[in-house]
Amino acid sequence: MIPKSNTDITARWEWRTFAAELGEAETAIRQHPCTRIKQSDELYLISKISGNNIKIRDGLLNIKLLLKTNEAGLEQWFPTLKAEFPLRQSDLDIFYQAAGLPTPDNLREEYEREQFFSELVEPVLELQPVEVHKYRYGFIINTVIVEIANLQIDGHAAVSAAVEHANPERVLSTVRELGLNKFENINYIKGIRRLIG
Repeated sequence: MIPKSNTDITARWEWRTFAAELGEAETAIRQHPCTRIKQSDELYLISKISGNNIKIRDGLLNIKLLLKTNEAGLEQWFPTLKAEFPLRQSDLDIFYQAAGLPTPDNLREEYEREQFFSELVEPVLELQPVEVHKYRYGFIINTVIVEIANLQIDGHAAVSAAVEHANPERVLSTVRELGLNKFENINYIKGIRRLIG
């Protein structure tokens, strides 16, 4: 379900892969001007029940919901929450829904980051925090967002490439043009699960 307050935000279709190296596909991407470089340390909260994307980045709790997958295997994601600490009840309702967990009774009115982890994350066996360091390079190719990211995921090195747009046909045509269709399409949550076992 998409919260009414976020109906002005567009859901995007996404294709992504993880690999030791991208080879000719990376060369094809880097022939285009890089429009953005960003480095970040993020903490993903991997739910054993849900495949939604839950992470803390830049001090904010970020949640993207997986809305659907089309016949070509592209996934449509919707950014449903960016909340700063302290988290409120409405933020936690979205968090638990995204994680596939029931909202506990008798929650505090607000949770600072330390309280959130010590009381609501660490005791829950269904949630696994995973540290991810990203060095991301952004490109605009065929009006589509394309990204290469050098990653350290809980000590495991990997390279990721992503292609995103509201129009799935533009995503697919750009994936083919760049030669990325030789790689498996796999989202962040599945990729992290594979790397950390």
